[in-house]
Amino acid sequence: VGDTRWHPDHRADPSADCFGVKFAFYLDPVDAESGALRLIPGSHRREFHYQLHDSLNSLELDVADVPAYVCRSEPGDVVAFDMRCWHASSGGAAGRRMCTCVYYNNPKGEVEEAATRERAVNSKKTPAHFGRAEQSMYPLEWLRNPSGSPKRGRWLRRMAELGYFELPAVP
Repeated sequence: VGDTRWHPDHRADPSADCFGVKFAFYLDPVDAESGALRLIPGSHRREFHYQLHDSLNSLELDVADVPAYVCRSEPGDVVAFDMRCWHASSGGAAGRRMCTCVYYNNPKGEVEEAATRERAVNSKKTPAHFGRAEQSMYPLEWLRNPSGSPKRGRWLRRMAELGYFELPAVP
């Protein structure tokens, strides 16, 4: 895997991107040398976020040369962070096992809803970005809601309304 360069998952401008929290959990122990997540504290704040954008892209520093908090992790730990934070990793070995889950709040108001719709458009590009264009981000069985859960049904309808996916036809 090697290094993952410095990047935020979202922009800091609330009119350009919705806010979210990413939960990352590693299935193997990780530290500074073996691919642990590194976060730049305060980088979710708008002014600092955009200063880093300009600086990190122009300076071309190695991941390990940027002062950051290293999130050492053991199996069973969960690291939660604001998706506007700049983050990276260094030294990740081939086969490093990591899972992530993202939480987005239901948007309130027109500005948040427009930003969430834009995020939905960008989310559809994620599988292709990681070389898995044929893979859906949402398992068909989950989208079908076979148990008829009213709560999941509300989530699915709202996510479809915001543009994350089209609901499958139910036989």
